[in-house]
Amino acid sequence: MKKRIFLFGLISVCLALVASGVVSMIFFTQHQVETAREFLRTEIAAFETFLERGDESARIEILKPALRDSRLTIFELDGETPYIVADSRVGNIDPPVCHELTAALKYPYGEESRYSNVLGENELYIAKQTAGNRMIRMSMPMSQVYNDIFGELVTLIVAFIAAVFVFLLFCTKAIPRLMRPVEYLHSMYKHTGDTYEAASEEAIAYDDDLRPIARDINKLVTRLNEHIDSIKLQGQKMQVILDMMDEGLIQLDADQKIIYINRKARIFFGIAEHEEPETLLMVTHNTKIREEIDRAHRRGTKRVFDLADMIFHDKTLRLTIRPVPSDGGAGTLILVTDITELLKAEQIRSEFTANVTYEVGTPINEIKKLTTALSEDKDAGRGAVVRYLAMVNIEADRLLNLIEDVFIISELEFQRAADQDAVTDVKPVAERIIQKLTPKAEQNRVNMTLTCSDAQVMMEPKRFNDMLYNLVDNAIKYNVPDGKVTVNINNDGQRLHISVADTGRGIPQSEQPRVFERFFRSQKDRPDVQGTGLGLSIVKHTAMMHGGMVELKSEPGEGTEIIVTLPLADGQIPEK
Repeated sequence: MKKRIFLFGLISVCLALVASGVVSMIFFTQHQVETAREFLRTEIAAFETFLERGDESARIEILKPALRDSRLTIFELDGETPYIVADSRVGNIDPPVCHELTAALKYPYGEESRYSNVLGENELYIAKQTAGNRMIRMSMPMSQVYNDIFGELVTLIVAFIAAVFVFLLFCTKAIPRLMRPVEYLHSMYKHTGDTYEAASEEAIAYDDDLRPIARDINKLVTRLNEHIDSIKLQGQKMQVILDMMDEGLIQLDADQKIIYINRKARIFFGIAEHEEPETLLMVTHNTKIREEIDRAHRRGTKRVFDLADMIFHDKTLRLTIRPVPSDGGAGTLILVTDITELLKAEQIRSEFTANVTYEVGTPINEIKKLTTALSEDKDAGRGAVVRYLAMVNIEADRLLNLIEDVFIISELEFQRAADQDAVTDVKPVAERIIQKLTPKAEQNRVNMTLTCSDAQVMMEPKRFNDMLYNLVDNAIKYNVPDGKVTVNINNDGQRLHISVADTGRGIPQSEQPRVFERFFRSQKDRPDVQGTGLGLSIVKHTAMMHGGMVELKSEPGEGTEIIVTLPLADGQIPEK
């Protein structure tokens, strides 16, 4: 603050001195020019009386020593045209038409300041008409006036330097005295930890001028301390909530350094309370986490993957990684969930389902072979047997479809993580599915339309085929005669949006939360519709495993729309 006061005062003094110096020089210049005019007029009046007593040329010769640098010229008028009779500096030459001579014919005096071609310098001319058709003109060099002005300028500069020097001396004494109350005011407020101490009334009474300011600052300090206490209380509450979570929470900055880690995450990764690790890699020693963080930031979407390592004490942790935009760059928020027990239960159920379907599948295949052979044998006998065997064949197909769907969903549950290197071209797969299901749609009197953009998803072609096939197949099966199935696939540069809409009977609101459950079948009042109840469950598991999501929109009597959103493969261009 002392520097600011000093610089402000110095600049103010300099500007004031410069302004006063400029004004002084303007007035002094005008004064010097006016003084020169008065001098020339006085000289003309004196020489006018002297020259009337005899020959002008002879008398000018007498006056030359007294004239010095001034020039005296005598003119004779022929009408209004002047002719030089005598000149103290040059010979008798015809003068040019000069303003001062013309003005002297009209006014008591004529004057002009101009450059003289005869003398080769700027001159100040004063002319006066006298008796006997005579005119006297005197001039003096402007350099004489300028010399006086320059002398005054030097004086002003010296005065300017002296004034600045005096101001500097004044500042060395005055500024500390001016700042003493402010420094005292600053010393009254002490910073202790996260709070400030207000000044006492005894300290405030030191200076009458500072007393109102100090009291206002006391009020601000009180409010600031209350605000700090409130923030600390909120932080403590938030800390308690975060420490009570069953999930681990880790926040990273733009450089992937740990900003915050809660109690559960410390337990998961074996970090002691007093330890403050700098990066997550130092804790886990697992480069896959860093790769997934980079992939999440590159795509701008969350990443979910499972991590199993001996360092986690035989636990399997599910990490949900979300980019968090901020002013200092994109940070990262990681939610860590222990899914060990869940995986065990899922594995037991998946193994049970797989074993059961395998055991059931073997005899069913044998039954299918037998019924097929009997139905093709023309000598089998009675037609009732053929019809019965045909029905058995249909049931066998249904069971085989069930077994295939159970195997698919078991495989999805067991794999858990998608193949990051697999890429599928969406459009060819969609066109093949529409072509394959066209006969079924025609049989059910359903019209299908496909709108699909060129895009790629990070998914195995078989997985994408199974998912989209189930969606379109369901839309056909649960449609009405002369209904429509609309398949719309587009992308926004980051995600693929798949919409399959039908004009069927729709799904009741009470059943909609359960449509993605295994073996659940809506509209049980339609026994003519065959299915396993696993199609939409396969769709949901496939989408979630590949970082996507599924949305259901349905109104009874109006139809159903299922929207699947999947992340695109890297380097996709948004659809125009």
